[in-house]
Amino acid sequence: MQTKKSPRADLESKRGIMFLIGLAISLGLIYAVFNYEKPKPTYEEVTVTLPAESLTITEIISPP
Repeated sequence: MQTKKSPRADLESKRGIMFLIGLAISLGLIYAVFNYEKPKPTYEEVTVTLPAESLTITEIISPP
C-alpha cells in the first residue's frame, strides 16, 4: 500500500476504536428494543340502564 501524504489521513489507526463504538451503539439499540413496552390502553367504563318495562323474562322448563 502506498504511504499517505500525512499520518492524519491514515484511518487504519482508528479502525479498532470505530469498531468498538459501532458495537456499543448496536448493543445499546438492541437493549432498548428488548426493554420497550407498549403503553397499556385505557378503557372507559360505560354503564347502560334499561327501563324495567322493556325487559321480558321467560322461563324455559325442560322435561325430566
